[in-house]
Amino acid sequence: MRIDFTLEDAKAIDHILDDLKNKGQFLLEPESCEASVFARYTAYANHLADNKYVKTSHVKNYGISLYGLSLSGLDFINRGGLTAQFLKEQQKEDIASEIERLTKENLELQNNELKYKDKIRAQESIIRWWQVATAIAGLLGVLLVVLGYIL
Repeated sequence: MRIDFTLEDAKAIDHILDDLKNKGQFLLEPESCEASVFARYTAYANHLADNKYVKTSHVKNYGISLYGLSLSGLDFINRGGLTAQFLKEQQKEDIASEIERLTKENLELQNNELKYKDKIRAQESIIRWWQVATAIAGLLGVLLVVLGYIL
C-alpha cells in the first residue's frame, strides 16, 4: 500500500531515520504528544517497517519503538531519504505537466499552421482563376481589336 506523504511528512520520517542513525533508536509514547501526532508517527513507523528500513520495530497503540537502521535504511538516508524522493517525484510531476502543456501548445500551433496553409492555397487558387480570367479577357480584347480592323 502506497501512502502519499507531504513534504513535511517526508522531513519527519527523515528525522526518525536520522535519530535511528545517530542514536540507534526512536521511541514515542502516546502520552508525550497529541493523538493526531501519534497517529501520524504510527503511519511513519509502519512505513519504515514495511520498507525494511529498521532492524526491529514495535508499533502498538501504547507506543512506538524502532531500533537500529538496516542497510537499506542507511542507504536510503544516504541518498537523501524520503525528502529527496518526494522532491524528485514532485519534479517528475512538474516535468510531466510541462511536457503535457507544451505538447498541447505544439499541437495547437501545428493546427494553426495547417489552417494558414489551407487559407494560402485557397487564395492562390483564386489568384490563378483571376489570372486565367484576365488572360481570356485580354485575348478577347485583342481579338475584338483585330476583328475591328478586319471588318
